[in-house]
Amino acid sequence: GQGRAPAREVQLRRSSDHAVIRSITLESWKNGAVHSASGDRVWKGRFSDVSTPGTYHIYDPANDVQSFDFDIREDAYNSILKASIKSYYYQRSGTAITPEFGEQWTHGLAHIHNQQASRMFDTSLGGIQPEATARDITGGWYDAGDYRKYTSWMADIIWDLGTAYEWWPSVFDDQSGIPESGNGTPDILDEMMWEIQWMLKMQRSDGALYSGVFVISRDQGFGSGIGDPSTEDRPYYYANISTPATASGAAAFAIAARLLARVGSGQRHLETALPA
Repeated sequence: GQGRAPAREVQLRRSSDHAVIRSITLESWKNGAVHSASGDRVWKGRFSDVSTPGTYHIYDPANDVQSFDFDIREDAYNSILKASIKSYYYQRSGTAITPEFGEQWTHGLAHIHNQQASRMFDTSLGGIQPEATARDITGGWYDAGDYRKYTSWMADIIWDLGTAYEWWPSVFDDQSGIPESGNGTPDILDEMMWEIQWMLKMQRSDGALYSGVFVISRDQGFGSGIGDPSTEDRPYYYANISTPATASGAAAFAIAARLLARVGSGQRHLETALPA
């Protein structure tokens, strides 16, 4: 914060007995400037070469204060990795999040009836399109904190998940606590397939992909959805095809096919879903 400055040297201490492991020389960020977004002044120090497993904290002798405890060990981030993968489960649309898998973060069956026969909305064509455009757009992941669903920038997400698995397959298991856990396919690939299956629904017969899904409110404004997803009953629409959506789909399908070829059940699943 903007209170008293820390000591020029602080101590890395072992929390079990407060033994001083080393002194750490601090450097002031931008010569003591206040960070505008947080209102804080910041100091930094390095102790990256300390690798002995244990629980530690930083102690400031000038102000007699210490940091929270933190761990140094090979598996320190394992729980964060598992939680990161499971976060995509909580973003699933077209399903219920049950206590069995969602623990205390649950909701009922969400966004099914208002997305099973959604019509296209295209401003350039006059708005809501005829019933002949109706298609099933259930599934996929919700957007960042709202109920829109986008095709256009999903390739980045699929690439991130797929590349993480491809580079370090040994750290991704089949036991992150999602409905597919224990099926013989790493959960990170199962989660990718949840989104891929939705992207396939967003693909036109000629291969082009529609751009995304959204609510239109009473004043014809584009909406994000509100409240409990299991009670959101406003009609959903999908946007017309676009080059970014189609490119994203092509990239995502290629990555998924390459990785799922290594796990036979997943490969058969993708082949079944791909359009003829």
